[in-house]
Amino acid sequence: MSETIDLLGRGGLVMVVIGISSVIALATFIERLWSLRTVVVIPDAFVRELRERLRQGTHRDALAACARADCPAARVASAGLEHAGGQRSDARAALEDAGRREVSRLERYTGILGNIATVTPLLGLLGTIIGMIRTFRQVNESAAATGFVSPADMASGIWQALITTAAGLCVAIPAFLAHRMLLARVDAHALALEELAAEVLDQLFPPGADS
Repeated sequence: MSETIDLLGRGGLVMVVIGISSVIALATFIERLWSLRTVVVIPDAFVRELRERLRQGTHRDALAACARADCPAARVASAGLEHAGGQRSDARAALEDAGRREVSRLERYTGILGNIATVTPLLGLLGTIIGMIRTFRQVNESAAATGFVSPADMASGIWQALITTAAGLCVAIPAFLAHRMLLARVDAHALALEELAAEVLDQLFPPGADS
């Protein structure tokens, strides 16, 4: 364990930045994974109650159910319910606006993972270049002082310099996969919200009604 810590420490300041990035990426992924659960975004219990209220035509009760649920699905549905008895076009526009807002909220912080996945390999490359510069400077100084350069010392400096590149990739690859996973989950929720909005609209204004 101490050897690993010492090895990582040889990466210098760049390794510290990569380490901090890995912590931020992990925290962001866990927070988004928790916030994007189906039970949080589109709870089954709420959807069942909403459908029952709409089937019964009790729009005020449906709005009350939305207020109690206070989730993305409820906020989208309530935007349409507030136009019950009005124009279908107004309700559609309200549902679309609410859907865009909720999807935007679902996507927040996911860009952090994408940025980390992009930047950490570059940080790793920067650390490697800095390490290589340091290594060849030492080689030059050793050659000037003794007239001899040990191949072993040179190889040791090079592999130490490459540590930051490896570390950057070790952070970037999981961050990239996590980013794609979260975006896929957001897309699935966006589709479900769109379907729910269409269902609410059709219940309020059955197909064929004036638009």
